[in-house]
Amino acid sequence: MAVAWVRNGALANNATTTTLAVVAPTCAAGDLLVAFIFNKDNLDVTAPTDGGGWTPILEQNFGTVQRVSIFYRVFVAGDSAATF
Repeated sequence: MAVAWVRNGALANNATTTTLAVVAPTCAAGDLLVAFIFNKDNLDVTAPTDGGGWTPILEQNFGTVQRVSIFYRVFVAGDSAATF
């Protein structure tokens, strides 16, 4: 099967709490979901427990004020949004 770009979800942000609800775009079983999380102050990001199956790819600090965390999972029928 060839790899093809399907779609992306909306940009989400939250400046007032420590959680972020991410709404996945319309997906089909077998689609690969990738979440890029950027935050300040090098705070750790925990993979969502709702829906499960999110695997960390990269967690990297940039100096003392920024951090990127990247997670992936394969979509299965019945999956829904995730909260990081």
